[in-house]
Amino acid sequence: MDANYTTLSNGGHGGGDWVGFQQNIYSFVGYYYSWSGSGYYNGANDSASSIYNNGNSCTSGYYLDAGYGTLAIRTSKKTGWSNLAVSGGYNDQLSSGQFIC
Repeated sequence: MDANYTTLSNGGHGGGDWVGFQQNIYSFVGYYYSWSGSGYYNGANDSASSIYNNGNSCTSGYYLDAGYGTLAIRTSKKTGWSNLAVSGGYNDQLSSGQFIC
């Protein structure tokens, strides 16, 4: 079985904070970044500053709306965007994600 996963990073608090998923996330509402030892949590909805698809076979899709509405970005396996503000202007705008196989 393929071990696809993708990450969203908000780049804050040292830049190492991320939310990963292995299948699909209908809505990033309810998913949170946490900073180790800080006790601080931030919601993942509309807050990603970078993305990376570490999957082995599938493309990942990121959407502006919950429920996979309005496709913003597709990334092939082992690729990503390190700065969503520069690459397409999607910083802090992603609301759902899925693998497209």
